[in-house]
Amino acid sequence: MTDLDELIARLNRNMPPATRLLEGRVVAGNVGARWVDMTFRMKSEYCHNMGLQGGYIAAMLDNAMARSVFLVSNETLSPPTLELKVSYLAPGAHGAYRARGQIEHMGRSIAFLSSSLWDASQTLIAKATATAKLVPYRDLGRV
Repeated sequence: MTDLDELIARLNRNMPPATRLLEGRVVAGNVGARWVDMTFRMKSEYCHNMGLQGGYIAAMLDNAMARSVFLVSNETLSPPTLELKVSYLAPGAHGAYRARGQIEHMGRSIAFLSSSLWDASQTLIAKATATAKLVPYRDLGRV
């Protein structure tokens, strides 16, 4: 097992309950390129008559961006979101999703992040950008 594999396994063990509800899981990452790929599974209960409710889409995008900071900082920094902009490009439905979170720029106290979300048929569903404050990671029951 490589250091990256161990870090990804730790990120998955330390996943918060809200992300577990979405069946979120880190599946790949690159510390040097500063990105993380996550998978999610959306239940039919998360949909309304026009498809997947947009808040769940925003949550997947936000989760992927946050995990990119956790990965790059080796879980020493937590990135509470200060601002989030989501562009919805296609309707979603229940099923499998993949999101990539990317650090665009990371200073000492602020990070600029981006993410994209695809459904199982590789349709780009949404994109997001965010500004996050960088704070020391707090030990809240880490495994």
